[in-house]
Amino acid sequence: MPKEKKTLKELKKKDMKALYCIMKVLVKSILHRIHREKTSKEAMEKLEETYKREFAVQKVKFQVLHLQFDTMKMTSTESV
Repeated sequence: MPKEKKTLKELKKKDMKALYCIMKVLVKSILHRIHREKTSKEAMEKLEETYKREFAVQKVKFQVLHLQFDTMKMTSTESV
């Protein structure tokens, strides 16, 4: 039993170090998104979810701009 407690304590300590490292490298504008997470796994999952969502939004915006560009036509009064 004491060995299991020691192992659990070591794992928690390593997780806290990992969480600290994650938070240390983030800028304040991103840090607020994970400040309530208790483990490094929760923090990483939250960051992954956030960036997947942001990437999806950027992808849609790019597609809209690309479509707008493709549909643009020069009129006879415009020159290059």
